Amino acid sequence: MKADYAGMSFEQVLKKYADTVTRVCIVHCGNQTDAQDCFQNVFLKLYQSDIDFESEAHIRAWLIRVAVNDCTDWYRQFWKRRIILTDEFPDNNTEMTQEQDDSVIPYLMKLPFKYRRILYCHYYEDKKISEMATELKLSENTVKTQLVRGRELLKRNIKKAQTVHIVTSL
Repeated sequence: MKADYAGMSFEQVLKKYADTVTRVCIVHCGNQTDAQDCFQNVFLKLYQSDIDFESEAHIRAWLIRVAVNDCTDWYRQFWKRRIILTDEFPDNNTEMTQEQDDSVIPYLMKLPFKYRRILYCHYYEDKKISEMATELKLSENTVKTQLVRGRELLKRNIKKAQTVHIVTSL
């Protein structure tokens, strides 16, 4: 049985949501190579599914959930835990300038996963706390706490790096 993509073809869904799924995969995987593998798995699962999607919002939510789950499964593999991830976000279209993107992203990628994903969802996907709580299966208070702690940790890491840069440049 062929899936119904809310009136869109598979190719249209791929074009429309490729950037979103890529970003989710990069944030959850931590590097571009693993993110590309997860990206392919997500769209392969979509292609093989026989789900009839009710709307574009349903497709988007399904893709994000499958991407998060696939990335989580990827990290459950024993050998993966032993590799240090150093890659950063690839070039892609964002509303931030390249200079802003370059200045924040490396620090975001160094945060623990639970803070990185919350900050990503809030600032890059403009999600509300209630949406994140539902999607990530967390309480709203947990999301709020992780958002506050993630911001504090991000600010602290940026300040620390700027201080080191100033001292070493003297």
